[in-house]
Amino acid sequence: LGVFFYHSQLMLYPNFEIKDYSSNGIIITTGFKSILLNFSPSAFGWTGVQLFLIISGFLIHLGYLYNNENIKTSIFYSKRFWRIYPPYLFVLLFFCFSTNAIGYFLFSKPGLYNLGSHLLFLHNLSDKTFYSINPSFWSLALEMQLYLIYPLLLFSRKKIGMRNTLICLIALSFLFLTIGIIFKDLGILFSFDRSVIKFWFIWGAGAFLAEKYFKGEKIFPKGTVYIIVFGFVATLLSKSLFYSSYLTVYLATLTWIAFFEWFLIKEIVLEKYVYKIIATIGICSYSIYLIHQPYLNDLLRYFEILNYKQLSQFYPIFKILKLIPTFIIIFLISYSLYLFIELPSVKLGNLIRKSKVLTNTTRK
Repeated sequence: LGVFFYHSQLMLYPNFEIKDYSSNGIIITTGFKSILLNFSPSAFGWTGVQLFLIISGFLIHLGYLYNNENIKTSIFYSKRFWRIYPPYLFVLLFFCFSTNAIGYFLFSKPGLYNLGSHLLFLHNLSDKTFYSINPSFWSLALEMQLYLIYPLLLFSRKKIGMRNTLICLIALSFLFLTIGIIFKDLGILFSFDRSVIKFWFIWGAGAFLAEKYFKGEKIFPKGTVYIIVFGFVATLLSKSLFYSSYLTVYLATLTWIAFFEWFLIKEIVLEKYVYKIIATIGICSYSIYLIHQPYLNDLLRYFEILNYKQLSQFYPIFKILKLIPTFIIIFLISYSLYLFIELPSVKLGNLIRKSKVLTNTTRK
């Protein structure tokens, strides 16, 4: 939801993140409206990638720990493939071939290269394909690449421990960040906001949290709430300073780790109907992420009919109200994808793995 509302805010207020800086990197012009938008909860939605990677690292590594630290790579990658790739492939092909761009993707070298890089989850490694087709897809390629190097993280954990592994990943991230700042022409691998190596420590932080949780320990024994509040404020403020904006990803990661740990031990009681709504949105969140961005602007424009001229003084309210029907439509489509694409894909993967087990057992 955070990513959806952040992208919606970008569509409704395209220039809200644009700022003017003095020679020393400090903001010199900013209106009240810009300040309000930059410090709104939805403005923090850009950190959804960090939260997503933390949760992914946490769940994957926690499953590994609960499985007595055993991992069969073929089963691990099979589960990840059937959970992620078929829905992604369906949506990818729909976006490519449901428009007039079908000729570009099938009969031109740039189009074939673009499509091929997306099919192989390599599109985040080139500026030409990074935001093409669907801007949200880059993080899925990043996630798949992190799955591929998960065994390396486990190898490092075995040799030097999870804490030292995380320290090494943070140091590696800072190294790539520094190289990318000094040598700006080295390519996307060293880009401070796109590099796989740069984001690896976030996934590792989620795995480290899983290890602490599994042992019944805490990363932040005291003052967790203060760390969360300070972290959120510091992260938002850091976007106001040119040079410290490089550090926002680290601040956001620290904040979300503290928040996630607090959330794990906090008893939160929700009304049954509220819980059902949240749970229903949650189970199809992957499909929401897959489809929402390309058509978000078109849907918001379509519901411009809510802007009645005779009630123009209430235009800001109507502008926000457009999000309600827009989200409902995206949710309904996403829920359909969950029922008819995601669930059958997972079930098919389970059947294939079971059939292989039976075949191997029969041969023995």
